[in-house]
Amino acid sequence: MLLPCAKERRPVMADMSKLSEEGKTWLDEEARARAMEALRLRKEENSQKEKIDNARLHAGSSMYFYCRYCEALSDTLPESYIDPPTRVCKDCKPLKDAGLLDDQPS
Repeated sequence: MLLPCAKERRPVMADMSKLSEEGKTWLDEEARARAMEALRLRKEENSQKEKIDNARLHAGSSMYFYCRYCEALSDTLPESYIDPPTRVCKDCKPLKDAGLLDDQPS
């Protein structure tokens, strides 16, 4: 699985097969630092973008959902959606799976 490296805009390879007893992935400190820096940059970039307020949309409009961690658009569903929306974007999912993100967003 690949973790993004925002500074160089290239993926950082992380071995997701080496799991500890808690289910967390063993990453070296450099890869962990690069992944967290990429998250910080994504969050900073996304915080400046205007979010769509679902309450202000017309009836029948699609609903927009944002990532809990970096505030990127994570899912767009029709107003009549039944299945729960994705709350973690594709860039933050590997970090969450690796145990680098808390259950509570910052």
